[in-house]
Amino acid sequence: MTYAAQVYLCRAINLARTRAGLAPLRLSAELMHNAQHRAAEIGAAGAMDHHRGAGVVDMYWGEILGETGGLSGRAASDYVVRLWLASPDHRPILLGRRWTYLGGGVTVAGGRTWYAGIFGHR
Repeated sequence: MTYAAQVYLCRAINLARTRAGLAPLRLSAELMHNAQHRAAEIGAAGAMDHHRGAGVVDMYWGEILGETGGLSGRAASDYVVRLWLASPDHRPILLGRRWTYLGGGVTVAGGRTWYAGIFGHR
């Protein structure tokens, strides 16, 4: 996917945050890179998994993953953000007050679009 798709995902996340009365997050080049890498990883695997190759979960940031089948583009990004907001596990990450930075990743693999949102703070 293009960088524009990553930015659109981040805009959809920030729109959800502002609708909830929270400040939008700043895009981080490092987190954008990491999120794109994560989206490519889960797309290649064909499954979402918060564990890395060594089986260790990164605990120093928040991570949300998603996929859509049959949807792409802005409609899919908006849809996956709505799914995250409806999830009791993902909503607190997306709307977390401690985050100041955001990265989004989007890739297409196996006929599906895969998403990663990574949240960080300094």
